[in-house]
Amino acid sequence: ILDEFRESPSWSIPNIDIKERLRLAIEHLFEKMDESFCKISIGKITSSGACGVIGAYCEGHICIGNVGDCLSLLCLPQSKKSKRVDRVIEMSKAHRSTDPEEIKRIVDAGGVIHNNRAFGVLEPSRTIGDLEVKLLCKGGLISKPYIQMFSLPMPSIYYESNPDVIMKKYMPFVIMASDGCWDILKS
Repeated sequence: ILDEFRESPSWSIPNIDIKERLRLAIEHLFEKMDESFCKISIGKITSSGACGVIGAYCEGHICIGNVGDCLSLLCLPQSKKSKRVDRVIEMSKAHRSTDPEEIKRIVDAGGVIHNNRAFGVLEPSRTIGDLEVKLLCKGGLISKPYIQMFSLPMPSIYYESNPDVIMKKYMPFVIMASDGCWDILKS
């Protein structure tokens, strides 16, 4: 996956900023993962698919992309004095077959929602792979990610009393998890 990210055409496009390069690289990565899943499925009796969330940090910007119902949170401590997370930013959007925007997109492409499932089969409305369903209706089930950007300069590193030990307390962090986690926990 890292090689695909590094080989994204976005890195060679002139005159675009790093945020756009990151966005294009993550879109490229999801496209390549989808192609790989679908290629493996050709000629098989059944195909499989997956949901996913990917993040990249570069030059003070964090970029998170997700497909399906894997989600992520950016957690920001307010200061060194605070020992808890003071701000949480949802960095992803669940792609579910019950979401009105996703229903419209699928139906407009010629697909159907049956029993709150895309094509009567899938609960997520965007996936990587699932070739059998994608062949039913071009554009109904897609792998285009939702992408969120956030500027996040490198925080100062907190030094313990021992200068050889660098503690990265009070640093922002990202939580990425699949639907199994988010079905139980709330952001």
